[in-house]
Amino acid sequence: MRERSGIPLPKPPLNILCVEPEMRDREALSAILARSSWSVETDCLRHLTIRPCVQSAIPVLRSQDTGIVICERRTTTGSWQEMLAVLECLEEPPLLIVTSRLADESLWAEALNLGAYDVLAKPYYPPEAERVLDLASSHWLHRRDRRIYRAAAS
Repeated sequence: MRERSGIPLPKPPLNILCVEPEMRDREALSAILARSSWSVETDCLRHLTIRPCVQSAIPVLRSQDTGIVICERRTTTGSWQEMLAVLECLEEPPLLIVTSRLADESLWAEALNLGAYDVLAKPYYPPEAERVLDLASSHWLHRRDRRIYRAAAS
């Protein structure tokens, strides 16, 4: 979040869902979030939920308001494209960030053209992961605020 007059603005509630089959990548992402301004908490304010595959993520998406989904290019039982299809069926779809050890221009172009928010290369580079998550959260929160404003105006 941006600061105004030197006072940091609090981050509104935001849930992140990570669909990642590799334990070391899940641990790396958790460590990045724990060190950053994205303190990973277990209450309902900001919460990181980790699932190993697309199918195991679906109940989480149905049960909690999720703002960002971070999904490995290929999981044990699916792909980021399948996750995107699941997200597109939701009333208020979260933003999708695709991750891969082979995050080349081809993946980046395909992901953005099909509707993903961004692509992160692995192993995660903490400043880049934080930057992408900060931008994604700002985008999602702005979109949510616009939706609330429109609902109140009608």
